[in-house]
Amino acid sequence: MGSVPGTFLPAILLLSVQSWGPAAAGNTHNCDEPLVSALPPSSFSSSSELSSSHSPGFARLNRRDGAGGWMPLLSDKNQWLQIDLGERVEVTAVATQGGYGSSDWVTSYLLMFSDSGRNWKQYRREDSISTAADSPFQTFSSCMCFLLTAQGFPGNANADGVVRHRLRPPVEARHLRFLPSAWSPNGRIGMRVEAYGCPYSCCEQHLPECQRNRYISIVLAQGAPQCSLVES
Repeated sequence: MGSVPGTFLPAILLLSVQSWGPAAAGNTHNCDEPLVSALPPSSFSSSSELSSSHSPGFARLNRRDGAGGWMPLLSDKNQWLQIDLGERVEVTAVATQGGYGSSDWVTSYLLMFSDSGRNWKQYRREDSISTAADSPFQTFSSCMCFLLTAQGFPGNANADGVVRHRLRPPVEARHLRFLPSAWSPNGRIGMRVEAYGCPYSCCEQHLPECQRNRYISIVLAQGAPQCSLVES
């Protein structure tokens, strides 16, 4: 279909706003507590399990209970491990291991989050946008633009090493779901996991020390992007 002279279709990109002020540079509020290790087995669920010794309740980081981690009945991209954190929390990082002392681990995965446990959103990692003098992207006083992308997370290269990823931006949710997308070529899907953060109310009480997520929209209009702040 041919283009119509003098017209264009604006494209909307959702971005987060990262503060670079003193509070961000020296944030004294510690929102980095383990959220999973003390949960009861009933807080864990999964798409399937290979046996009762491989159930999701054994998926805590650094634990050797049962067979040493969660393992689904089949190793395919339809499997998932889900955690009910008990209440809405601020999640700032996640970490994974494979099954203890095995050849079973996940090499990449997607992260989903939800408040209800029914409606899920895929976590989107942020990529920084150049702020060179000739960049068309604006900065807002002490704020920087970051593009949110639906990338997965690199996982493990062995069974017992811990791979941790900081969530930028963090998320507020009660439920987390890990979806393996690739795994050990000589083994199966095997996971032990942890999430880190703090109670959601803690973040609200420590503003501006603890940052809230805010977003900007970039409207690509005839090669001249324009940024505007919108509520999260």
